[in-house]
Amino acid sequence: MEETSNSDIDGWRSAIGIAQVLDKYSAMLVGCGLGINSEKYKLIRNLILSGLKGPPIIIDADGLNLIAKFYNWWERMPDEVILTPHLREMSRLTGLPIDKIQGDPLGISRFNFNK
Repeated sequence: MEETSNSDIDGWRSAIGIAQVLDKYSAMLVGCGLGINSEKYKLIRNLILSGLKGPPIIIDADGLNLIAKFYNWWERMPDEVILTPHLREMSRLTGLPIDKIQGDPLGISRFNFNK
């Protein structure tokens, strides 16, 4: 990925570079070991939440924590995406307390964000 002058990834330029080669891949994993800062936020916004067409995406770890920061993130998700949240990540994604998620994990996994 492209880097900024302080050796962090450049979110915008990295998203462009990844988008240019997506047709060569059958899936994309985003989030594991990514970290959270403004450049990673730009990467997620421009790569996943931009309407860009690409292969199915699996979002885990920091990818989940980053998308949870976007207002109505679920409205901008690609069609073929798998989210793999643990309890705390699911709480961030849904805005629900962990005890409620633990009380009905299957029901919460079918969470209707448009209600």
